[in-house]
Amino acid sequence: MTNAPFEDKPRYVISKKTSSGEWAWYWNPPTKFRREGCQFRPRPLGKCTENAFRVARSLNSDLDAWRTTRIAVSPATELNLYWLFTTYRGHRAYRDLKRTSKKEYDRALARVAEQKLKNGCRLGDVPLTSFTPSAVDRIYDKFVEKGLTRQAELAIAVCARAWKIAYRTAPTKVPAVNPFQGVDKVSRQRRETQPATYQELESFCKTAVDLGYIEFAFAARACWDLLMRPEDVFTRLSWSHWRPNDRPNHVYGLSGKNNNDKWIQLDDQDVESGNMDVFYPELEKYAQQLSAQGKRGLLMVLRPKIRGLEQVSDTTVWTEYTKELRSKKVRLIRRTANLPSHVTLASFRHGGLTELGDAKLPDTLAQALSRHRQRGTLDNYIHRTSHQQLEATRIRKQHRKVANHES
Repeated sequence: MTNAPFEDKPRYVISKKTSSGEWAWYWNPPTKFRREGCQFRPRPLGKCTENAFRVARSLNSDLDAWRTTRIAVSPATELNLYWLFTTYRGHRAYRDLKRTSKKEYDRALARVAEQKLKNGCRLGDVPLTSFTPSAVDRIYDKFVEKGLTRQAELAIAVCARAWKIAYRTAPTKVPAVNPFQGVDKVSRQRRETQPATYQELESFCKTAVDLGYIEFAFAARACWDLLMRPEDVFTRLSWSHWRPNDRPNHVYGLSGKNNNDKWIQLDDQDVESGNMDVFYPELEKYAQQLSAQGKRGLLMVLRPKIRGLEQVSDTTVWTEYTKELRSKKVRLIRRTANLPSHVTLASFRHGGLTELGDAKLPDTLAQALSRHRQRGTLDNYIHRTSHQQLEATRIRKQHRKVANHES
């Protein structure tokens, strides 16, 4: 057993030879974390590779959460806010969250716990019995005064949920009154995402290809044509989803946010000519170009794991894009194409959904394509455009002409 051949080996996993001469896996996080107060320690993972890697991924997830929040596991006797958050993070309600939601929740908990008090202590060290509704109102107001109204709403909501879960877990230790509930929140104007135009989409894709980022041209078209969220395109869409042998005319439309994945047909036989009508030719072109580069992993969109001036080679390891790196590449493409700042991968999805409104699709058909569970959600994505307004005016004028003629 060696470390090199296992490309899917989780971080901090090493192999060692035991006293009996056999090889076994161990999880060995950097000592610098322990010096910073982390209570996670190295541990043996056994000889079964599959089980060892599964346990290591779970440990890495907990370690990443600690690195984000610095919330250590507190002794059960310390009934403070840190203990409350740790109890919540050990519950199924937290463990079942999606990875992106966990990161958001961890940041929200850290914003509250790491606030410094006048005596130099942190809010996380304050006993639970000291938290009153008025004290929580002051915490919320401090966020708002700093212009962090949206972050304040999320932080208070997550804390309220953590308190509720902790109370159900340990009702004799946690006060029954949840002080994070019922906060009088400041009303704010929710910012509407501006949809990209089709011309902006084409300009973005052309520039992405020119810069050598075909994967971003494919991702932009997937967001527009297939109405997928960027997170699904970059972290879930695999080659097994694209025209599999048992469904050669389909792609698996991923919708992880609402767990509503559906197969999407990519072409159909034209009734008049008898030829196959490809619904999204541009998307197909970029998918073929990605395939021609070589399927370097399970995901369709990957990046080479290289540093500095290092060149891509046959031994290069390919991995998924982080959210930060995705944003960085989008900004580069946008600046090069001289596109406005509202152009993002999310704006392409909004643009694709707004196209459904411009095409005058009824809500039933639009919802079938968007894969939203609630029809009312369409109102947040199908934005009102001048094209729709003009079409409505023409229909109204035609109705008036017919009505006046009949009368």
